[in-house]
Amino acid sequence: MQINIKRATAPIGKIHEDLRRLAAIVENTNIRGILCVIAEGKLPNKWVTKNGFRRTGIVKIDDTDSSYQVISVLKASAFLNKKNIHRAHYCCAIEVLSDDFIEKELADEELDAD
Repeated sequence: MQINIKRATAPIGKIHEDLRRLAAIVENTNIRGILCVIAEGKLPNKWVTKNGFRRTGIVKIDDTDSSYQVISVLKASAFLNKKNIHRAHYCCAIEVLSDDFIEKELADEELDAD
């Protein structure tokens, strides 16, 4: 497994570079790629909803044959409630998956449903 860590305050271009780097790895190996994005005292809107939950869905990574999905969001705060959810600390685990892998998984799910 390849794990990269980036602060949410990093320029978005640097975060996209890490996603593309992980995409190159997962497209050419059987290694899983995870990007952990750390946000200190601020809600990372790109990966977390306004209620503090992970954003669902699969997002295409530009210039690659891969996509990503947020698989987990951890929150830390002295006392977590709706008033201070925007000031909590967050760790977002973002998994990079090759499009071939996603297509295979979706096909397997369809077979299992039949």
